[in-house]
This record gives sequence, structure tokens and C-alpha cells, in this order.
Amino acid sequence: MKKTVFQTCLLFSLLFCTVNAITAASFSGKAGAKLEGTSNPEYDDIEPILKVQGFYSAQFDFSNQMTLRSEFSVQTADIIETGLAEDTEAVFRIDEISVTKHFLLGSFANYFSLFFGTYEPIGSDIFLRRLFGIEEIDSAITQSWLGLKGSTVLPFFGAGGSYIVKADAVPIAGGIYIYANHRNTNKYELNLDTRFAGVFNNFCFDIAGGFGAPLKSSDDTNADESFLIVDELFLHGGTEFFIGNKYSGGLFGEIGIQDLRVTRSNGANFDYSSDNLYLLIEPRFVDEYYKLNLSFFSFPKKTVENLFFVDNALGIDANIFNDLFHSKELNYTFGSHFTLSWDRTSIKHLDTLIRNDTDSSEFEYPDAKVSPYIIVDGVSSKFQAMVQIITSELSNDWQHSVRVDLSYQKYL
Repeated sequence: MKKTVFQTCLLFSLLFCTVNAITAASFSGKAGAKLEGTSNPEYDDIEPILKVQGFYSAQFDFSNQMTLRSEFSVQTADIIETGLAEDTEAVFRIDEISVTKHFLLGSFANYFSLFFGTYEPIGSDIFLRRLFGIEEIDSAITQSWLGLKGSTVLPFFGAGGSYIVKADAVPIAGGIYIYANHRNTNKYELNLDTRFAGVFNNFCFDIAGGFGAPLKSSDDTNADESFLIVDELFLHGGTEFFIGNKYSGGLFGEIGIQDLRVTRSNGANFDYSSDNLYLLIEPRFVDEYYKLNLSFFSFPKKTVENLFFVDNALGIDANIFNDLFHSKELNYTFGSHFTLSWDRTSIKHLDTLIRNDTDSSEFEYPDAKVSPYIIVDGVSSKFQAMVQIITSELSNDWQHSVRVDLSYQKYL
């Protein structure tokens, strides 16, 4: 109940500000939809499934003093099963509603924000793009082809606020985030994070870390002398960096720890597992006619559920593409992902693979798939299409080895 009242009050406050100021703002935005077609794995024969995702994002700027942002998304169930003309179950989500007040104080730019949803997370370059105006650097395997954000190392998720200071003389920024959510328990969790970022020639980084504290009252512990009690913390942190540039290549990386539980038990007791680790190392190579991004990854299973180039937690991906073809106002990208992955979360599992130790209980052959795609990027829109083939399953389960994704986005 407390969670609902608190988040509802904040949401209506942000909407009230939007309604009262919207007529005096400059507007930019984006809307789009993605179709996902495959075959239902519960049937032996081909039984097509078609799911639709849509999103809408908007930004209003008021004389360089205040910015209002919002993003909403919806995802349907299988529209073939229910019928195109019938009611279909769908999940609606508020991805972000935020208001940011910016002002100068001496030689520093200051940004005070209130937000609801997921706000400028680590693992997405949206913070660096908004604050420093850099070009997109995110990895292709973590993008969603929908909306502003893909997967995240550290999501600033919930309801709260942030205060960011950006230096004028040096391209660096830092700040603090305070927000509430129920990410790890059903208790009210208070989160505190600090953030530091910088953009230089051929190098940029974004790093943050902090903790979430589930707050328990005296009723939860029968401790009459205590009002609020914290007996466990969930530590989290992460960084995103890129050394180099898109024209000559470089090294991209995302490293983080998610929800590392610390409890009071004769001192600090860390509850760590490989599921807490988020790791992506991606060397990028540029040739005269093609580009190659070689990705080595180990993701939490929750992250894998939101990806469509990657099906398992541990693996390698090679993205080979050419983005040099232009026609009038259109830019074309042709390429393909080649992915090997294992349903394991421990990097130690790689040892048996390197040694090819087939007698080990840890050994298993990887899932292999190839994903050719095309991207057509115009001045006011973007079209993306991909056919994904699970080559390791073609011989014994070809009916469920093909998937098609189509995405269209319109810049408003």
C-alpha cells in the first residue's frame, strides 16, 4: 500500500507538471513497433506465434531550463492464437517519466531530476548521449530494437531523484541517486548510488555503484525499541566504457555486479554467485569494407530473458557487418551475428571447453545460431529486419529453429 501511494503521488506530480508546461516546449520523440514471429515449442509441428511490441517516447524542452521525458511500451501475447480481430492480452509498462531542472552555478552545469521507472541506467549509453552528446556506442547484442534502452548493468529503477554536476572546463560529471523500489524483496527498499562519467578523445566511461536497503519496521522483528531496522544490504555497481572510436575500432566493455546480498551474521556475510556477474568485453575491428565486433559475455539469467540475439548466459558472438552503402537519404547496414552460447553462468565452465574435456560433467556442446540482418536508417525513420536460425537444432528440431524479427521506428 505504501509503495502504491508513494509511486502514484510522484507519477501524478510529474504528469501535472507536464500538462501545465507542455504548450511552451519544443518537442522531440520516437515511436515504433516490433514483430516477433516463431513457432510454438509446445507443439511438434509448425504452430506459428506472432507477438507485437510497441513503444512511444517523448521529450519536451523548456528554454534550456527544464526537460520532461516519458517512455511507454506495450507487449502483446500471441495475436494469431487469439485472432487479429479479437481482444488480446497485453502488458503495458511505464519505462520512464522524468522531469529535469538544469541551471548554472559558477562554472558547473547542474541537473536535478525526479523520475519514475528506469532512469538513465548503467549499461546504456543514454546518459553519455544526453549529457555529452556523444554518438551511440552500445553493443548490438544488448540492444532491444525498441525504445531507448536495451539491457542494463545497473538500472536506476523505481521512484526517486538524482542530482548531477557537470564541469565546464573538463568533460566530466558526477552525482548521486536516491530512489525506492522492491527489486529484491517485498519490503520497501531505499537505494543510494553515486555516479561518475567522462568523455575524452578516444575514451569515455560511465561508472556507478551503491546499495539497496530493505527497511523493516519493529513489527517485523518484535524489537519495540527500534523503528526501522536494516539487517541486509544488496550491493550493486557497474561501468560502461569505450576505448577508441567507431571509425577506427577499439575496445568496448560493460562490467557489473547485480544484487550482491550482504547480511549481518557475526559480521558481514556475502551471498555471492555467478548469477550476480554481468560481463561483456567487445573488441571492435574496422576494415576498409567491413566491421567486426567480437563479443565475450557472461550475463545474469534475468538479462538474457530480455535479449533476442542471445539465448544463454555464457558465450561468444561475432557481428560482421558493412554500413558503407548509401542511397540518397538512406543508410544501409548489412550483416550477421554468429553466436555460440552455453546455458551456464560460471566462467569456470570455459576451462572444460578449452580442454575439450568431453568426460567432464561440466562439458556440453554449445548452442549455435546465425542471425543475418539488414538496417535501413533514414532521416525520419529506421527499419530493421532479422532472420535467426538455430543451426545446432536444425537436424532434429527444424520446426522451431527459425525466428523472424521486424522493427520500425519513426522519429517525431
